[in-house]
Amino acid sequence: MTTGFERDASEFSRGAKAVVVYPDTGGSSRDADARLEETAGLAMAIGVEVIEKVSFKLRQPKPGTLIGSGQVEALAETVRDR
Repeated sequence: MTTGFERDASEFSRGAKAVVVYPDTGGSSRDADARLEETAGLAMAIGVEVIEKVSFKLRQPKPGTLIGSGQVEALAETVRDR
């Protein structure tokens, strides 16, 4: 078994699954869907299975979670359903 930077992508991400979340702050000239797709594509490029992609407006960052409690609960439900 190798460690650190010697590991290849298949070893690093073996069996990894992710819910890719893009909090849209409205500060970008690119639309949120394009950024979400790019982020999901980067995850898939290293072998992570993207099980869900979610984008939402971020009005004001919340301390501790970045997103609001309702959004946290919705994401938790998405993960539980998988």
